[in-house]
Amino acid sequence: MFKKYILYLIPLFLLVAKGVCAQTVRVGIEQEQFFTTARIQPVVGKWRLELHKKLATGTQIIDEELGAEEDAVLMLIPKGIILRVSSEFTHNQGFDKVIVKGGELLSLELPGLTPKLLNGKLEITHDEYRITIVNTLLLDNLIVSCASNEVISCESEAVKAHTIAVATKINYLIKNTKHPDEPFELCDSKHCIEFKGSGINRDLVGILYSGLSKHLLFYKNKLIYPRYHHTCGGRISSAKDVYGIANEPYHIARKDLFEDKGSENCFHSPSFHWILETPTTQMKDFLTLEFAGGADNIFTTCEPLKVNEEGRILMLRLKGRKIKEIHGLEFLQHLHSFFGLNSFKSLRYTVEPKKRTVIIKGMGQGEGVGMCLYGADGLAKKGQNYQQILEFYYPGTTLR
Repeated sequence: MFKKYILYLIPLFLLVAKGVCAQTVRVGIEQEQFFTTARIQPVVGKWRLELHKKLATGTQIIDEELGAEEDAVLMLIPKGIILRVSSEFTHNQGFDKVIVKGGELLSLELPGLTPKLLNGKLEITHDEYRITIVNTLLLDNLIVSCASNEVISCESEAVKAHTIAVATKINYLIKNTKHPDEPFELCDSKHCIEFKGSGINRDLVGILYSGLSKHLLFYKNKLIYPRYHHTCGGRISSAKDVYGIANEPYHIARKDLFEDKGSENCFHSPSFHWILETPTTQMKDFLTLEFAGGADNIFTTCEPLKVNEEGRILMLRLKGRKIKEIHGLEFLQHLHSFFGLNSFKSLRYTVEPKKRTVIIKGMGQGEGVGMCLYGADGLAKKGQNYQQILEFYYPGTTLR
């Protein structure tokens, strides 16, 4: 089993060798879900369990080793967390906290979700209704993991640019945490940054990042919050347009063209153009279920109310027995909820009603602000290095 996961460890060992692994970060695991059970299993290395229980005389700590062939199930009951290990021991007295540490790679399974391979330390606590899982890991390993999850390019300069943007975003979120009252700085969802575990680490990302100076993006000496997306479709929009945010002057509207000539940088993306055809009845069902609570004919049609110069729909009007105005991003989230994430890919689309169907033609994938990842790949193919790619997509910023 060790051989199976040895490639995961290469980027981490390189980071250790460079001496850049001192800083750690705490990540809340699956905080949008409510769980009362969890299963853990060692994959690489020797892991230990620390079971903490508060007593009138102090805190009792029980230390147990979790063998390589064992798995442990944690369950929340009224008196606390109980623990059952597959081969040797059971603790039923109820604990306030369980710490899992010591090894290199661990599998965490939560009901209904894909297992996550994690390293570092897990701290499991609880309240009356749920368990809370916090993964403390090396900051550089989190950066490599998140970049590996998102990267679409094999061009080294594009990967470097993307990884620096990820590193800047994570550092910004740590300094400006959205979870000031929680025992972690970041969560592993879109609310902060998607972290699917350390088992997905790509060797290319780890090796390239280990060779970079740990520079981050700044605008006028302030760390920025860099936005990026899959494919812009040839036109990038400003943060002011899409989000109503005026204090991000490095997120401007521009054509995604190298030296303003030739084909768009992301023209080779499979999402540069996309098309969707759906029955008219399904569109009406969407409006009924998503916006009218299931009541028929409250909203029967929708139309763009505000479209920016890049063709992104910023506001829509729902019409029927009532009229409702809705922000384009909110409407897109409802579309994803009803039709799926791979249906309406962006805010750039037009709707053509037919007799029995509706044809939707669109361009790009994602929200269209900041660095276009397929565009970065295209710029790298055109000979641009990672500094030039970052200057192109975040004008006015500096690396330091």
